[in-house]
Amino acid sequence: MGTSLFIAENSHHSQRVKNFSILNVIVNISSAVGGAAGEWFYHGSYSSVIFLPSAIMCVAALYSLTLTDKKHTSPMQDQPTEATTRFLAWGLFLCYSSIPFFMLGLVFRNLAYLFELHYQGARNYISVAYLFALNASMIILLQIKVTQFIDKQKKSHQAIIYKCSLILIAILLLFLNFNALVSLYLLIILFTFSELIWSPYNNSLAIEKCPFTRKKLSLSICLFFWGLAESLGAYIGIIANDVQIHIYIPITLFLLLISLFAAEYSISLRRSDENHPISRM
Repeated sequence: MGTSLFIAENSHHSQRVKNFSILNVIVNISSAVGGAAGEWFYHGSYSSVIFLPSAIMCVAALYSLTLTDKKHTSPMQDQPTEATTRFLAWGLFLCYSSIPFFMLGLVFRNLAYLFELHYQGARNYISVAYLFALNASMIILLQIKVTQFIDKQKKSHQAIIYKCSLILIAILLLFLNFNALVSLYLLIILFTFSELIWSPYNNSLAIEKCPFTRKKLSLSICLFFWGLAESLGAYIGIIANDVQIHIYIPITLFLLLISLFAAEYSISLRRSDENHPISRM
């Protein structure tokens, strides 16, 4: 979080996306090393190793307190109507950007539980470890290349790609389940391809769409609600049945995304043309 807030100091959207992509790679390398360390120390001094991430996060939090906004301290000169419109657009972004974190909690935080529950041959825990390793390795190997490819596209095309990645992650469970290893591996591959896009863009757009004078405040609020969404997804993944997970939840999320995108489009028309018929609806 401390690094994310530091990256937020950069006012250029393209550069922020690249920096967040690098951060995502570093986080996944750290996660892979942490997973290996957890397996290594599990029967030994695991109880003491588990405090290491907490210590690192504590240091990062303390460091983030020393960061100062140098590029975004000038007050905005927006008119009241423009300020309200910016805030509504940011609120819509906060809603649809939380959906991939909900799915992250639903799928990844319950992966071992859902795997053992649905796959009859799940007596080998290492199979679940392979799934996590697949996710981390894809991000480590492909994140920078995917970001560079998207960065070469027009800004409007980047927005379409980003929103398509959100739709993909929302409807994945409509077509894939936890009943077989092949389906699970395909689920993780498609999930990760989506994550390669939305993960860095979520962080950067939290700054780009910020309605506040202090840009980092937007990212801090988004991180808080993204964490809540991930926790909610993890909880829903435990209590929901198969029909809810594979039909009701994906369809609901898909319809919610379409509604949020339509509302955002209406707001963008209002900002660009106050006399547009849609903007007056």
